[in-house]
Amino acid sequence: MRGYSDLTSEEQRKAFIMALQDVLEQMCTGELMFDDTRSKGDVQARIDAALVKAEELETPWFGPELIFEAVKEEASEIAKGWAEESIYMDLGERAVYLGERSATLKSEDAPEAHPDTHPYPRGIGTA
Repeated sequence: MRGYSDLTSEEQRKAFIMALQDVLEQMCTGELMFDDTRSKGDVQARIDAALVKAEELETPWFGPELIFEAVKEEASEIAKGWAEESIYMDLGERAVYLGERSATLKSEDAPEAHPDTHPYPRGIGTA
């Protein structure tokens, strides 16, 4: 696994674009919102106006593009931070996310490990 600084310049560009797409999608769906009153800014107002414009044009699929036009600097700054904070996996590496959305079982619901149990039926997944 590698950090952002370990990526090539082309990989960093790709990581930024992927993060920017995530930022714009979350702005579009309302997962990422701004409190203009507290921040004394107008970022959320510009996002909302872009979404209204997309609806008026009957092209809601252009929401992310219109949001980008409206808040390019802010979205790019957030995306750069997300890209720099991420960990990047290479082929063959495995990662496990331990956040709330990672599993439906709680750790206390998991069966206790027994030395004679194996996650695969006999002969499958063994060397």
